[in-house]
Amino acid sequence: MPELFIRKTILVNKDRSAVFKILNNFHLWPNWSPWLILDPNATLKIDEDGKYYRWESPVLGKGEMRIISEEEAQSIHYDLQFFKPWKSKAKVSFFLNEKQESVEVVWTF
Repeated sequence: MPELFIRKTILVNKDRSAVFKILNNFHLWPNWSPWLILDPNATLKIDEDGKYYRWESPVLGKGEMRIISEEEAQSIHYDLQFFKPWKSKAKVSFFLNEKQESVEVVWTF
């Protein structure tokens, strides 16, 4: 499979700690994740601590994601694995940078 790198940046008008708490807890992802919003009926299994989840859906396929490291209010790193419709692995990261009265969120894949 060819290599791919995607970087998306957005400014969020919230405190950096608040943004970190949202990104660092998979229980909160159904409220904002573009993938989970695409299929609100996806079957999700989220660990109690919010650091791991897996999904299955006719629209989204099947996969899992796990937080592998984090630096409080600065960065979070994930392992992402797809099982269906194709098998693939990826590293995903969020970086949080203060920008005056907002937070620059950088999402890399």
